[in-house]
Order: sequence, then structure tokens, then C-alpha cells
Amino acid sequence: MSLIELNIRFPSQDQVIVKFEDEESETLDFKSPITKKDLEDLRWYIEVYGAQYTGEPDDEEAKRIEAKLITLGEDLFQAVFTKLSAKNLFFKFQQQYADSLLTIHTDVPEILTLPWELLREPQNTFLCHQQPRISIRRYCVKNHLPTFTIQAKLKLRLLFIVSRPSDEDFLNPRLDAQAVIDALAENDISQVEVEFLRPATLEKLTKRLENKNLPLVDIIHFDGHGAYDETDQLGYLLFENPRGKEHLVSALQLSEILAPHHIALVVLSACQS
Repeated sequence: MSLIELNIRFPSQDQVIVKFEDEESETLDFKSPITKKDLEDLRWYIEVYGAQYTGEPDDEEAKRIEAKLITLGEDLFQAVFTKLSAKNLFFKFQQQYADSLLTIHTDVPEILTLPWELLREPQNTFLCHQQPRISIRRYCVKNHLPTFTIQAKLKLRLLFIVSRPSDEDFLNPRLDAQAVIDALAENDISQVEVEFLRPATLEKLTKRLENKNLPLVDIIHFDGHGAYDETDQLGYLLFENPRGKEHLVSALQLSEILAPHHIALVVLSACQS
């Protein structure tokens, strides 16, 4: 059975088109209800409060933000499905009674950074909590790199890049990797071999991918810091340099390194990634 998908396409920051199967709405006006302060609050809640296992977290501020999540999700939903033509397509999509996918399709950074995971139909629950489940994804085609076909394999090679530059804030270096290893063990998944990149430099990654004497890498999991530059509208991952300090690697630079090696999946556990 093919996946049921509702496509929400943004040709620009203030226009939206809703499509389900062969039906498509007209181009509708869109105005984001999410303010810059809302985005700053959400970023603090996830990146700072969520990581404050040391120190004294501001629980009152966290409660204030939590109380707004429902309103933000409902306002964002209403902003997209403001016209009857768009609402009808959503209702048709929702009535399929199967696990479904809602795709935000755009290359506009201001749209991609909105908290789509909070989408919530008024007087209902968050879409990602509904049953059957509705998954939310972002789809961005910025650079047209060559596509490739993934071949079935008996074993997959997972390369962990745990980057901890000494001049950045502390992050537990074992948290993500241990959770993945534990999950593989609990589910008795022996077809995934785990490897760690040491040191976590871009040069080391390039040499590892080009080394034909080692197994090909299928999955990369980056665990570290990330950053987003609003001026050039580009995201960065913080690798380590040869001295163990931060080395900002842009999304474009990383994609050009990974694309020739047919990496099937990249997981980014990093802020603003």
C-alpha cells in the first residue's frame, strides 16, 4: 500500500498551496502566526532547558512556554487551512484511516524553521499524536545532487561522529550513541555494525569515506553542536579542527563530501540542524 501524503507547498514566504492526491487548492495567502519571540522561546526550551541536567533550570519559564504550545499549533494550522478549499483537502486526507505523511515542501528558510511538529487541529490533538499516526516532515530541494539507488545489504555500517570542540558548551558525549547501541541490542539487531570517527574532523571523515579497504558507510549519525547563519541562510555543523577547537562545516560543504559516497541516511543530533 502506497503512503498517503498531504503536500503543503510554499512557493514563497507568504503563499501556500495544499495538495492531496490529484486535487490542489488555489494559491492561498499565508501569514505566519509564529513570532520571532515564539521561535526564541522554543529554541531556549529545547536547546537550553532540555539540556540543563547540570545547573539550575528555569522551571517557571519552561511552564510558560509549555502552556503556549497548543495555541501555537492551532494558530499555525489555521494559518495554512484558512480557506474551505484547503480544509476540505485536509479532511479527505485525515479520513483515510491509515498512517500518513504531511510534507512541508519549500526552500524558504523562514518556512522551514517554523515548528510544524506542533500542528494541531483546533479542539483536537497534535497531528503527530493522532491515531492513525500523521508524521510531519520537511522536504527541501536546494541543490540538485545526483540521485542513486540503494542496494539491499546483509549488514549496514553506522558511522558515529561525536564532535565535542573544547571551546563549546558541554554536551554528554555518550548520550546519543549509548541510546542507539542499547536500542540495537534490545531489538536484537545484529545487521548494524557501529563505528566511531576519531577525531571528529572533516579531514578524518573524508579519508574514512575514501578508504576502500574499510566497509562502505551506509548511515552517518552526527552528534554535536549546530548553528544557523541568518545572513547567508545556511546551517552549519560544528566539527573539531586538528587542535580540538570548533570547525564550522556548512550544509553545502558536507553534502558535497557525502553525495559521491551514496550515504543512504544522515541523522543530525544538533541544535539548529
